[in-house]
Amino acid sequence: MRRSLLMVVAVLMACGSASANPLFFAGQARTANVSPVVLGSFVLSNVGYTPSATANAVLNSASLALSMNGSSTVNFTDLKGGLPAGKNRVRVASANTLTINANWVGDTGNAIGTSSTELILTVVSSQSVGSLVASQANVNFLIANAVSVIGSLSVNGQGSLPDTDYDLTGFSAVPEPSTWCVLAGVGAVVGRRCLKRRRAAAAV
Repeated sequence: MRRSLLMVVAVLMACGSASANPLFFAGQARTANVSPVVLGSFVLSNVGYTPSATANAVLNSASLALSMNGSSTVNFTDLKGGLPAGKNRVRVASANTLTINANWVGDTGNAIGTSSTELILTVVSSQSVGSLVASQANVNFLIANAVSVIGSLSVNGQGSLPDTDYDLTGFSAVPEPSTWCVLAGVGAVVGRRCLKRRRAAAAV
């Protein structure tokens, strides 16, 4: 049993370090400029960045899926290069605020947002970090203590989407889906071992 617990702790520690980067966000979306308002949801995943010794960390990857009621889901995956440093970044904006800026070249399946697709996400934490440094520890700490996640998405040329501007709200208290799979697998292994021990003890 002790060996099983040690194995679980080791795997959980590995999961923690692996899931800390990339980041994962999910929440609600609503149109900003049309009436009546159209509701939907968003998933921002694979948010990978290079930790920094300054307030700004470079954003290396990010995928956004936007699903609005009455419209097909649009997916943005390829970050737009050649932009100013502030356009693709993870920034510790203040002691309790984290901002994520992402720009994509367009939707992968349609000619939507090919001119510009810009996301600004703000994470407000109930706790403060000691320095304005975009280290992995500070970023994880602010997200772990988040009390609100709000943002905006601007799409140039909406195509099948109902609007060009969207308000985003939600919480990021969810690890990457792959992490959930690993945790479920660990639970299954431990559960199976415990069951075998109980059966063996009952047979004696």
